[in-house]
Parts: sequence; structure tokens; C-alpha cells
Amino acid sequence: MMGFGTYHGAKQWMNMEPCGLICGCMTYMLIAYAMYAFTTAVVLPWLGLSLLGLTHLLLFNALALVAGYSQFRAMTTDPGAVPRHARPLPGDDDEYDQVEDPMLGEGQGAQRYKRWCRRCRTYKPARAHHCSICGRCVVKMDHHCPWVNNCIGLGNHKLFILFLFYIFVISAYALVMCIMRFVSCVGRHRSCGKASHNLLIVFLVAEALLFGLFTMCMMCDQYAVVMENRTQIDRLKGEKHDVDHDVNEVFGGSHDFEMHWLYPTPVRLPDETLEVARGYTTRTSPGHVVLPGPPDGGPGTSERSAGVRHRASAAGGEAAGVEGGGVAAASASALAGAELTGGLRSR
Repeated sequence: MMGFGTYHGAKQWMNMEPCGLICGCMTYMLIAYAMYAFTTAVVLPWLGLSLLGLTHLLLFNALALVAGYSQFRAMTTDPGAVPRHARPLPGDDDEYDQVEDPMLGEGQGAQRYKRWCRRCRTYKPARAHHCSICGRCVVKMDHHCPWVNNCIGLGNHKLFILFLFYIFVISAYALVMCIMRFVSCVGRHRSCGKASHNLLIVFLVAEALLFGLFTMCMMCDQYAVVMENRTQIDRLKGEKHDVDHDVNEVFGGSHDFEMHWLYPTPVRLPDETLEVARGYTTRTSPGHVVLPGPPDGGPGTSERSAGVRHRASAAGGEAAGVEGGGVAAASASALAGAELTGGLRSR
């Protein structure tokens, strides 16, 4: 599918892993079955098209559609993948290693990132983890969920929790309505539809119990993520990343409940806290030369990185030549810088 994927530059985020796609389709099938069974076997034979019956039909099916839409948005939303041009936040000097250039003198030269992912070839912020299924480093990665066929991270954590919440709501709704129908029809010896409807109701009750309990446990497990801005991986590793803001990174805004928490839209963080939450910036710093690649200069640097280093050294040599007062000196310095870079790369 052209333009779909999780690679750098994909037009639409979509994990094409086959097992995840199958699980995603199963999710839609289960939601569709719940809507069908609730309508044809629970409400219509029992309440018909009365005002109460229509109210239950509209409410349940609307909630089911919102649950499916939440799953779709969680699956097709970038979870917080780190782009290739990411760099540490301004002033975060601890994220760099100094690479001295003998041609420029002691203490002079370029810098290299301390955190570098060899697999996706990007700077790796402190709060990011690499997902082997998506093939990308994801900021605040909690886990990879097969039911949404995506990583759960900073960009789609809200959508994932809303998916769990609405599945739990319709599961509880269906279970309560099935119990009420049973009491109303059997207890009073009323006829509430055909006997064939009972099989649909049995499967609906089983589905509601299974996924209702599952999503309830998942929501309880996600409570610390919402209230403490900590992911499941952070808790397993015993890590806690201090952030310089008081914004709820899952839902946006404050830590107090707001109505927009229930809307299946991606989280929107204030501009002043977005970069802090991500742990990186995409803005370039004039005159700041950085050599992408692992700290030891081993395999992991690409040909593109080598080109950046070549241009950086050439630019440094040209500047030195201008200060020396001659065009010939500039050319010689540029050539020496390029040869030095090639030597460093070969080592």
C-alpha cells in the first residue's frame, strides 16, 4: 500500500504487520456482532420500537461506533516516533560527546550524540524506546498492542485508553440489558422473541464478560500512566523521568478531569511543553555541528552521515582560510578537513 507504513517519511502511519492487521479486523467484527445481537436479539424482541427501545438502540450503537473509531484512530495515529532530524533540547549539553579536531586545536571540533539508536538511525531521547515491530523509537512507549496494531506512546495513549473505556462501557451496557431482559421475560413468563435469539444472547453475554473484565483490568493498570506520566516500561525498569511542567501528557491539560478527555481525538499539548514531553527538538542551531552516529564511531553511521561530516569539515576549513586572509589557504584547509574526516570514519 503506497504511502502506508511506519518508516521515516510515510504519508500515513499504519503498521502493516499481518498478525496485527488480523487482530484489528477481529476487533471490528466483535464490535459489529455486539451491535447486531444487541439490536436484533435483545432490544427489538423485548422493547420493540418504543421510545425506550429506540433510546437504548441509539445509545448503545453510538457508543459502539465511538469505540470502533477510537480503535481506528489509535491504530492510524503516530504514537510518537522520533524523526531522523531530531536533536537534543537546547541547553541539554549532557546529551553530547565532544569529538576534537586536531586541525582546529585542543578542545575544538564537532559533537556527537551520546544516545543513538543503531536500528532506526536516529537520536534517541531519554524517554524513548525502540519497538522492533514498528521499527522506530517511540517517545513514552508503554507497550505494543496487537488489538490496535500499533505502539502505545505519547501520540496515541489517550486514544488507546478511550478504546478500552468505551469497550468496557458497551460490555457493561450489554450485560445489564441482557440480565434485565431475562428477568422481564422469563420471570413474568412473557414471550420475548424467538428461541433462536437465545444463542445470540449467550454469545453476547460471553463476549461482554470477557472483554468487560479485560478492559477493566487494563484501565486499572493504566491509572498510574495517567496520573504519574509514567509508562509501563518505566515502572518495570524503576525509572521516573522528571519533566518541567504540570501537564497531563496522556489527555492534555491539567490532571483534573475535563470533557475533552472523552473525545476520540489525538492529545494536544501546549507548544511550550510539547518539546519537553518529547525530549527532543527539530529546530536547528546555527553554527552547531553534530556528527550523527554511535559514540564509538562504529557501524551505525550511514553514508548520509558521512556526507554531513564532510560538509561540516569543509565549511570549517573555509572559515579558517578566510580568517588567514587567502583563498588558497581556505581550499587547503577544506581538503585537509575532508581527509581527516575520512580517516576518522575509517577508524
